[in-house]
Amino acid sequence: MSELREMNGSAPLITFIMPAFNEEATIEKALDQTHLILESMGISYELIVIDDGSYDCTSALIRQSISGWPNARLISHSHNSGLGTAIRTGILAGNGEFIVFMPVDSPLEKDEIERYLAAFLPETDAVVGCRHLRLGYNYLMRFNSFIYPKLVQILFNVRIKDFNWIHMYRRRIFPRALNLCEGIFGPTEILIRISRAGGSIREIDVNMKERKAGSASASRVRVMIRTLAELIYFRLIFRG
Repeated sequence: MSELREMNGSAPLITFIMPAFNEEATIEKALDQTHLILESMGISYELIVIDDGSYDCTSALIRQSISGWPNARLISHSHNSGLGTAIRTGILAGNGEFIVFMPVDSPLEKDEIERYLAAFLPETDAVVGCRHLRLGYNYLMRFNSFIYPKLVQILFNVRIKDFNWIHMYRRRIFPRALNLCEGIFGPTEILIRISRAGGSIREIDVNMKERKAGSASASRVRVMIRTLAELIYFRLIFRG
């Protein structure tokens, strides 16, 4: 973090994006934890929570949790558009020099945020978290998480171990790297675009927390099929 201050003369603004869809069982705890951690770090930040068309109490709980928290705001989608759309909304709405997206079921701890920041060198455009263990994954999800990165590596020649976990970006790489795909393939598309634009991507080892309530979107077969369809579609149209 000290290197970032030296590069910019002061602490840069960091935009944290937290997409949420039907997360009434987890959103309050995630926001309370994130609030405490970000305030304790003394960093310049904004938190943008994206309610991606939830039809439970997620939106109301978000409003309640961020009431009186001037650094946090809610953006609501009228319908469920997908992870990629939520991240794109946050990128376009945010003002930070650095951008982080993180899942509701595994918000970043203080030491993890510090490790992401410390991984940034002057030439770095993105830092990608790589999980060793996929906690709470069923057999189908484990199989998918084994096959998916290998498909991406083969089709796009991007040698990254884990495409769909927590990323931190430098804003300067956008709009060249802004994703078009709306679903879970969205974060992968961003990394592909950064790589093809000649950007620098660094990987760090991170831990994954096991989801205690609700269900992950990636566990649904229709979401897996949509992700594969987006991967194939993007391979057909991408000429980067």
